[in-house]
Amino acid sequence: MENISHKRRILLTLVFVSFIAIILIFNVTRLHFSTKVIVQNKNDTIKRGDIVDANGYPLALSIYKYSIYADPRKVDNPEEVAQKLSSVIAIPYDELKDLLTRDKHFVWIKRKIDDAILQQVKQLSLHGIYYKKEYARVYPEGSMAAQVLGFVNIDNIGLEGIEYKYNDILLSGDSSRNEENKGLTVQLTLDREIQYIAQKTLNAYSEQVMPQRAIALVQEIKTGKILGLATYPQFNPETFYNYDKSILTCFSVVDSFEPGSTMKLFAAVTLLEHLPDVLQKTFICKGSIDVFDATIKCTKEHGRVNLNDIITYSCNAGIIQAMQYVKKDYLYQTLVRFGFGEKTGIQLSGESSGILRPPQTWSGLSKFSMAIGQELSVTSVQLVSAIAAIANKGIYMYPQIVNQIKNTNGNVVSAFFPRSKGKILNEHIAQTILLMMRNVVIEGTGKRAYVAGYGTGGKTGTAQKSTPQGGYIPNAYVVSFIGIAPLENPDICVLILFDEPHDGGSGGELAAPVFSDIVKRVLPLRGFGRETVKQQSPSQVAYKKKKSMYVPNFIGYKDTEALRELINIQQNYPIQYIMKGSGTVVSQNPQPGLPLTKVTTISLTLE
Repeated sequence: MENISHKRRILLTLVFVSFIAIILIFNVTRLHFSTKVIVQNKNDTIKRGDIVDANGYPLALSIYKYSIYADPRKVDNPEEVAQKLSSVIAIPYDELKDLLTRDKHFVWIKRKIDDAILQQVKQLSLHGIYYKKEYARVYPEGSMAAQVLGFVNIDNIGLEGIEYKYNDILLSGDSSRNEENKGLTVQLTLDREIQYIAQKTLNAYSEQVMPQRAIALVQEIKTGKILGLATYPQFNPETFYNYDKSILTCFSVVDSFEPGSTMKLFAAVTLLEHLPDVLQKTFICKGSIDVFDATIKCTKEHGRVNLNDIITYSCNAGIIQAMQYVKKDYLYQTLVRFGFGEKTGIQLSGESSGILRPPQTWSGLSKFSMAIGQELSVTSVQLVSAIAAIANKGIYMYPQIVNQIKNTNGNVVSAFFPRSKGKILNEHIAQTILLMMRNVVIEGTGKRAYVAGYGTGGKTGTAQKSTPQGGYIPNAYVVSFIGIAPLENPDICVLILFDEPHDGGSGGELAAPVFSDIVKRVLPLRGFGRETVKQQSPSQVAYKKKKSMYVPNFIGYKDTEALRELINIQQNYPIQYIMKGSGTVVSQNPQPGLPLTKVTTISLTLE
């Protein structure tokens, strides 16, 4: 009886499996031989959300473009069609012929093409060739903040930066509006004007210094918000595939570096906390010092120095002698407290934690090496946030680059508020360190960071580049300057870094002047006047857009220039715009001079 029951269960199972297999085979066959062309993917129905700056200015948005596809089974003469298409869309004849002779109902020919090419293809009137509207990602400011924004692939999927980190948010269909199924908007803390200043200044100096890479990072001290994050070299996110992969990531948070003498500030913090009378001590610098089996050099013989002199003139011998009196655990605790060796949690993908080994793995030399910025590595955002904490009366603020998420109605869906670790440093010690940083700019290694009319302070850094296998690369340096401005009422912390400047140089020579040029342009935007150093609220210093009262003359504008002007108009008037074609504006409606208060739509034709 048991044997019969067992056979029955096996038979039923076989029948069930056979039934499922038949259904699968039927569906596969039906899809293969179906005359319907399926070209829709799930992202086609959702317009990818915008990425905007702190003032709402769009940095990434989506527009319609046409794509060409074919039904090979309806193409009468594949060779002739391939020949005609090849001359228009710049795809090799053999490649097109291969596509057009496939036994399929649908193949992509070319995605998201310019309108001018589309018109040429249409004029050929090729049987079996079709067109489809798709969303394409555009970046109105070109390469500005590209490493932060990232980019998308041909199917509008984020691959790097904010586009990758917030891909699901940007593709979250917003049902609050019936006419358009658009994803949510990501608003950054970046200020477009500050970003522009930082990038333009960094580019100008980088063309002279010729580094492998460079960074200019501007952080708001009281909140931790990143106001500008410029990198060099740049790339255009719309054509990211034309660039070397090494520059596509936001290396300001992905990669770490040995910070050099900027670490002397944290060694000084450790000394002031655990050896308060260090300010009364003096040390002798003879131009170098022997520590265990190593000889560590100074830039010159500094003679008798105190702690203030050590920071002002970046004296290696002096800081090493001073550090003999504190335990290695104390230095480690200071570095951990300031956020080194751990991720900051900034809202960008691929963040590195840097390298900070526990004291039990240190050699006898390690404490002294770390005091001058060797045997550890830090990221740009770690270093800026740590120095900003000193300027913020000892209160550490985590770095932040995303401000909030909004829907298409402008309502806030999710807001990110400044996060604090709390007070990590005695306010009196913090003030003492700031005074030392001021002396660096007034009479020390950072004189070129001086900004007339504003009090500034900072610290230079020059570090030989290490190799992954250990040791250092000859004549390869990372040079930097990190500073605070204005010193009387600290508002921004700015880091300038050059990775392997072509002809060498120090942080004071190369990075400090970049800091000066950025600060003297940014502080007025932040509401600080020279000498008076008067601080205004953020609302008082928001980016002032030029308000035009009449429809401009767009004729001759390039497409990106026209788009930028239309967006500026939208900040002040509730208008819509239509851009037909690409290239240069050849006609517009309405004509120039009409009051914008009487306009609902501006239509531009481009060729």
